[in-house]
Amino acid sequence: MEVERDRPIILARIGKETEPTLVLTGHLDTVPVTGDYKMDFDPFEGIYKDGIVYGRGACDMKGGIAAMVKAIEELAYSERFHGSVLFAGLIDEEGDSIGARFFVNELIKKGKLKIDSAIIGEPTNLKLVTA
Repeated sequence: MEVERDRPIILARIGKETEPTLVLTGHLDTVPVTGDYKMDFDPFEGIYKDGIVYGRGACDMKGGIAAMVKAIEELAYSERFHGSVLFAGLIDEEGDSIGARFFVNELIKKGKLKIDSAIIGEPTNLKLVTA
């Protein structure tokens, strides 16, 4: 679903819209690479070294997105899963948050989506933040 020209967000659901819905969300963008930012390798290549993935957005937010996708995959094949999970891959978190604003203002507040709870996978050094 395009928020701006060539700027889509990704929405994917398992379960029925009528069931209680948990949203798993995170942003799909990274901080822009500038000439001032130095890395020992191509930031978009990604390197796995000594048990750690290095690359642009590996922690913020690709690790969280990967965990969400895996969780949804596990739920999709679970016979015990009842409810609905909506994945929302948003954009522009590093700018004006146009993806999150669109998601809330145009989809939730206007009643196009109903959600009951949400988990935002933003890295927090393993400290749980509730709001």
